[in-house]
Amino acid sequence: MFSTPSDGTPASGTPQAPAPPSPQYGGGGATQAFRTPPAVPNMPAVPQGPSEYTRMMSTPQVPQAPQMPQMPQVPQMSLPQAPQMNVPQAPQLNMPQAPTAPPAKGISTNMLLIGIFCLLAFLAGGFIVYVLVHK
Repeated sequence: MFSTPSDGTPASGTPQAPAPPSPQYGGGGATQAFRTPPAVPNMPAVPQGPSEYTRMMSTPQVPQAPQMPQMPQVPQMSLPQAPQMNVPQAPQLNMPQAPTAPPAKGISTNMLLIGIFCLLAFLAGGFIVYVLVHK
């Protein structure tokens, strides 16, 4: 099936070896498939000055606020003082104080909170059992 014909030429179904790269291309793999520019002779390096960024950073820049035109001063007008009216004070009456009873000794706040927590835990447990049974 993959044998060569008797005349020595490979069969048309068999793959042929790729041709070697031509000398105009750089040769090598797929990343070197493009033409490489001819080598430029080394020219004497021209000394370069500082970059634009370096020059910009080396000069101290003081931000200048734009000058706003001054508004003319408007004269302030004063209003005449209103006459003071004396309002008579209402007489203060002292109301008799009701006798204060000592606070009743009842359940402390901590015991009340513990009772509420236990009730919530009981209800949460009952809800979980209900969900598991009716699943």
